[in-house]
Order: sequence, then structure tokens, then C-alpha cells
Amino acid sequence: ASRAGDASNMADFQQTPILPTRRPGSSAEALAWRKYTHPLIFRHKAAPSHVEFSPVAPHDFCVVNSLQVDIFSARTNSVYRTLTRFKDTVCCASYRQDGKMLAASDESGVTQLFDLSSRAVMRTMRGHTKAVRAVRFSPDGSRLFTGSDDTRVLVWDVAAEQELRALDGHSDMVRCVRVSGAHGHAASAHRLLLSGSYDHTVRLWDVSAPKPVMTLRMPDPVEDVALLPGGGMVAVANGNQLTICDLLSGGKAVQSILAHSKAITCLHADADGHLLSGGLDRFVKVYDLARYKVLSSIMYDAPLLSLALSPTRSHLVAALANGTTCVR
Repeated sequence: ASRAGDASNMADFQQTPILPTRRPGSSAEALAWRKYTHPLIFRHKAAPSHVEFSPVAPHDFCVVNSLQVDIFSARTNSVYRTLTRFKDTVCCASYRQDGKMLAASDESGVTQLFDLSSRAVMRTMRGHTKAVRAVRFSPDGSRLFTGSDDTRVLVWDVAAEQELRALDGHSDMVRCVRVSGAHGHAASAHRLLLSGSYDHTVRLWDVSAPKPVMTLRMPDPVEDVALLPGGGMVAVANGNQLTICDLLSGGKAVQSILAHSKAITCLHADADGHLLSGGLDRFVKVYDLARYKVLSSIMYDAPLLSLALSPTRSHLVAALANGTTCVR
């Protein structure tokens, strides 16, 4: 039934245009987002492609750039560990839920799992034929999910260092994967996985089955997706618009927000009902999900490639196309 409704989904939502020049609100909540000033700028050998916070206090963060992954201290805002055992440009990285292990993937299609205390490579996953752009652990850390330019999503057994299943269905590069059950989503949905692709679709998978449970069709290539608190709604970055879909209603698109003048490259949802989007227009937009309104706009010196907000909201980190990382 969900597949039959794909063609009509995009006709059902109400489009809400928001001008890029819109002045942020003056409410107390909007003013709270203006605290992210006085940025610290770190320069890299090449443009950083991914940033992410550890889910475990003190919530250090990693920055992926060139042939390495730098681990920053959230207390000192300085690099205290660097992972360098890569033979090709690193594309992405993701922490395990206990914060003790990091998975990092590169353009050759290889994913390595690092013990962060020793920097030792604990597992090496080889199965993709092109660059791996997305990697995520399952909430219990026993599985790893990778999405690649070869159009495939692979499911890995971490302990056995083996590929368990290939999730085939996309016809273009896979740009993002998200796991339900992580970071506050419903624990009963741990088996569900979302993948977004340049084929204009988001696919919902039961990781025990080879075919997608649901397919959401977008008007533009999908760059990123974010599961919203509760796990029943998903935000999709496609082109310069943000589309909110209700997975519990067969993936129906319920809202479209136009706040960026250029393509959205990255999304981040916090646990308090806020969504952040970063774009090639050099802006980060902060949305109130209860009203689908822009609370704040933060301007940067270059287009954004990735962004992350600390679980405590103490730091906002952005990877920029000019070869820098901005920490606010």
C-alpha cells in the first residue's frame, strides 16, 4: 500500500516558502541560539567532509579530512588524537554508542573500525566497489551499516567482520544512512534503517529483509535525512528544500520548508524538538519542529559540508568547503 501511495505523496503536503532574508524571531528560544558566536577556526589540508560528536560525555568530536580523522577535546577545543591509517581520502566516520570505537570509511570503499584508546584498527570491512559516504552502528554496536557510491547499502556483523546482507534498491549513489533506535528514538524500532540517494528516493528497510519496506520519492536528489524525536517522522534534504514525512502514514509528505537559497547538504536533529540544516548558501537554519518555523539563521564564511550539535548544546561544529572547521 505504501508503494502505491508514492506518486501521490508529494501532492498532499502544504508548501511553506520562507525567504532566505527572513529575520529570525525575537523570542527567548530564538535568542538562545544566538549564543553560538566567537567561532574558533581550524584549518586542514583539505576540506573536511564530516563532523560528529561522541554520544558519551564529555562529548568529544571527530573531524574527517583528507587522509585522517582528528579527535577534538570538547573541553579544550584542541586535537588530542589523530587516526591516520588510511590509504585513500576519508569520507565519513561514526561513533559506537559507548564512545569507545569509531568507524571510518574512505573513497576506496573500505571501512575500518578503530579502538579510540589505542588507535588500533580492530576490524576492516571490504565489500563496496566505490566510495563509502555513510556509516552507522546499530544501537547495540553489533551491526554496522554502510552506504556507497556503488548504490548499495551493506549490513555487517562487527564481531565476525563479515557482510551479512546487501540492501539493493537504489539506482544512484547512496549519500546517507540513519538507524532508528539511536539517540532517543523508539527502542522497538532498532531493526529499521533509512537510506537516502541521488536517485531522488529515501528507502526504509527492515535490516533482516533484502527489499525496502517503504520508498519515499523526492523531487530532487537526497543529500541527507534526519529521524526526528520519536522515530515516526523524518526530515529529508532534497535540493534547497526540507521535506517532512510521516513514516506512520505510509511516508506521506506533510510539510515542505524553503529556507535555503542553495542545496542543503546536512541535517541534525536534537532531542528538544529542533532541527538544524546547513547549505551551500553558507547558512545554518534552526527550526522549531512544533511549528515548522525558522528560529535562527547563522552565517558562515563558506558553504557547509557537514554540521553537528553537541548533545549538551555546548558546541556547534561545522565543516566548511574552504578547508576549515568552525567551532562555536
